[in-house]
Order: sequence, then structure tokens, then C-alpha cells
Amino acid sequence: MKKLLISEPFKVKIINVEEPQLINKDSSIVKPLFVGICGSDLEVFIGKYRGITYPIALGHEFMGQVDKITKNAVGIRKGDIVAVNPNISCGKCFYCKKGLNYLCSSLKVIGGGEGIDGAMQEKIKVPINNLIKISNITEFPPLALTEPMSVSLHSIKITELGPKVLIFGLGCIGTLLYLYLKYKYNKDISVVEASEERIKELESKNISDIYNFNDIVNDLESFKERIDSILIACPYDKEIINLGTKLLRRGGKIIAVGRPKEKICLDFIELLFKEISIFTSFKNTEEDFKESSRFLNEFDVTKYLELKVFNLKDAQKAFNFKIENPKYKVLLKIDSRLD
Repeated sequence: MKKLLISEPFKVKIINVEEPQLINKDSSIVKPLFVGICGSDLEVFIGKYRGITYPIALGHEFMGQVDKITKNAVGIRKGDIVAVNPNISCGKCFYCKKGLNYLCSSLKVIGGGEGIDGAMQEKIKVPINNLIKISNITEFPPLALTEPMSVSLHSIKITELGPKVLIFGLGCIGTLLYLYLKYKYNKDISVVEASEERIKELESKNISDIYNFNDIVNDLESFKERIDSILIACPYDKEIINLGTKLLRRGGKIIAVGRPKEKICLDFIELLFKEISIFTSFKNTEEDFKESSRFLNEFDVTKYLELKVFNLKDAQKAFNFKIENPKYKVLLKIDSRLD
């Protein structure tokens, strides 16, 4: 079977390998159908992700079809369509025993560079408990976004948001946050974007209340203390975080979702005097993942996201395209029979 490797920064290589085999009753073999390229994958591709050893098989955002599976208590059979939770916890540590598996002391991630290959290959071994069966499927590609959707969903469940919410940036995670808050919670949401071109694109998708980042910076007094909660989706930097502290009302909250672009030093005096709370969100619970798969199967997010799909053989083009077009969510189609 074919397997994609990032052999070195900026280089993709497709090799032939033996198919994985079932080794115990707790594992399954899944044929990935669609795999997302996320921000951390892109950092590995360009050589900016610390601690990575090349070559590496990426791919933690994916959905697929069960190819082999033993009898199990979760009711999943060969041929079922599944979303796959990439987080593999030990089940034994302090956090796992408290039901906080996503904070596991020895958490491993499929495609995370910890000796567990990702889904950018024709078949992959997956623990049965990481499979979420999807029924009554409307469209395949969006289900590959279950992992970023679950990270988005987790970020708004770690604390109660105020009635007036501001989201910095509508990339993939920012857009999923916006849609869930809008259609599940009916929140009053505003958006901050960096360019007029992007603002016009979002307005054409019926997304309103959008502010230009530079307009806020240049007229800060007009915007100060009008927001209860701020969601900042990756990638973000210290300028965005510090601007958020100035925009928040006293007692407000910042939720930073995913990896920042840099180490961030905060204006602690501003935080202290306004009693601002900062929350960080990086992973997801099992229930977040299940709820995300349901939402993506019921709600057509493709109307709001810029999706671009490449075949596995064109993976080099896919990564290069993502670098040049960061607004797009890029997916790899693994199974050529879907053409």
C-alpha cells in the first residue's frame, strides 16, 4: 500500500509499505478517505515544528471506512464510516483516572510524531475506542474536520461565555467556532479580520459584524470595553492577545484556542486591574468529538469554509498550495475510488 512521508522540510515522498495487521481485540484497520492538513502539519512540512524527527507520516484530522475489526462492544463493523479521534490516552495516570483523558500525562496523537503514524496512507491501525461511527452521511469531506471542530467546541465549554463575543480570525477553527456559537447558542458575535479582501469574502457568505484589525488598533478608544468574551483561534501572537485585553470589559474572558505563533508575554497589570480571566484550549474530550461529528453531519459547513481537495499523489502540490493560500482548508483524498 502507499504511504506519504514528509522526508525533510518542504519534501513529500510516497513509498510502498506492508499493510498494517490487527494485533489484538482492541484495534481496527481503517482505510482513510479524507485527511486534513492542519497548521501543525504545515509547521512540520516547513521545518518549524520543534522536536520532530524526519521522515514522518502525518495526518490526525481524518475520517475513513473500517477495513478490519474484531467483535466489539461499541457496535462498529467492517464497512462502517467513521470519524477518528486521534488522541490516545494511557487510561492509568492521575488524569485518566479522573476522566480527564485528554490531559493524559503520556497522551499520544495519531500522526503527532511520537512513533504513531498518521492517516496520510491507504490503511492505518486505530484503537477501537477511538472510532466514532457516522450514520446517514450527507457528505464525506467535512467529516475529516471532526478533530478541529472538537477542539473548537471544547474551547467554548471550558467556561461560560458572556453574551457579547468577539472572534479573532475566521480560519478553519475560527469559522467552526462562529458557526457553532451562532446556530447552537444564538450568541451576539463580532469578528476581527486583517484584510478588506477577507472581510468582503465573509460578507458574501452572510457573515456580518466584521471589523478590520487595523481600524480597531487605530481607533482603540471607540472599541474599548465593549466585549464580554474573546475567542482567539490559532495561529495568534502577542499583539492579538494584548489587543484582546484592551477590548474586554472588566471581568471579561479570553479563550486562546490552539498553538500560538510565538512565546507570549502579557501585560499583567491590565489583566489584574480589569480582573480578566484567560483560558487555553488545545485538545478535546471524547464527548466533544462525538458532538462535533454529529454537528458536521447535520450542518453544511462547506458554505462557509474555503475547501480544496487534492489526491494523495498530489500531496506536494497540496502542501505548497496551503502555504500560498492560508485561508483554504486543504484535504487529501486518499482513496482514488472516490473520484
